[in-house]
Amino acid sequence: PAGRYPLACVYISVDPERLDVNVHPTKAEVRLSEERAIHDNLYRIVKKAMRDWRMVPSAGKTTFGSVPEETTRPAAGKSFKTPADVPRREPSFFIGKDRRPPKMPGRFSYPGGSAIETRAGCDNTQPVKEVESSEKVSVDSIVANDIVYLGKTGKVYLLVTIKSQLYIFDQHAAHERVLYEDALEQVEKGSAAAQKLLFPETVELSAEEFITYESSNEVLGKLGFEVEPFGQNAVIVNAMPPVFRDGNPSRLLRVLLDDISQLNKAGGELIKSVAQSLACRAAVMAGDRLTDEEVRSLVLKLFAMNNPYCCPHGRPTFIKISEEELDGRFGRT
Repeated sequence: PAGRYPLACVYISVDPERLDVNVHPTKAEVRLSEERAIHDNLYRIVKKAMRDWRMVPSAGKTTFGSVPEETTRPAAGKSFKTPADVPRREPSFFIGKDRRPPKMPGRFSYPGGSAIETRAGCDNTQPVKEVESSEKVSVDSIVANDIVYLGKTGKVYLLVTIKSQLYIFDQHAAHERVLYEDALEQVEKGSAAAQKLLFPETVELSAEEFITYESSNEVLGKLGFEVEPFGQNAVIVNAMPPVFRDGNPSRLLRVLLDDISQLNKAGGELIKSVAQSLACRAAVMAGDRLTDEEVRSLVLKLFAMNNPYCCPHGRPTFIKISEEELDGRFGRT
């Protein structure tokens, strides 16, 4: 699909009789007779392997999104190479002049309201991307006393030491992951808290926004929203989840409905689309200040998640810079 890029290739041996190569006039697509079974089995196998691989990303070992320099198709009668056999780039965390990170767009303001973070932190045009890390370091034994908050660099990066190891957290991505998994759990249990508005607000929606509202209102209700139809293409907002700090229900509802619409068009599941939008819009933003206690609480909550390694968009929530990496940069090896 447009805007989606593969992170890996999987070679599957299939009986030619179970393969239909005549579904596309130019042979650009083929069809498997048991496509759903293959998809479901592959999904379960990969998900289990990733979930069992409790790891912390190490800045000195890999770069997020890096790919093997060389991959080859297996010859007849030979098995394909395993990840350990394939040579990989070993890029340094410290980026040189010849490898600058891409520039990202910033923020924009809605008329009459505060700025809302856009694609730099909330790219809600693509469904959830679950990305795993690559360095085998356990996070299960970390407790609050192990976490020392050193301070902040830039507007979003938290510098933390955990058991004498240096970690850099993206505060928005980390909080987003926590809120996303919390939202999924709340939808499953149907027991989210709701904060009543002192003055319910009427919101005029476009025809497309109203259609999205009708399809997603049940899920929104399980997350703490109380929104009711109020005439043609209009709704009234009676309550919102307490996680939102933005006090403008009209603007917030429009942003959420636009996110959900874009994600659904990109093939996202409705529940995950709603949870992804809510998490992104409610998470702490670039520039928001956190206290020492809030940072420790965020780190502990993040490590308690099923997948603490990336936000719903697939970006890393944190990296680790080992002492060996620092020694190398300072010529102590």
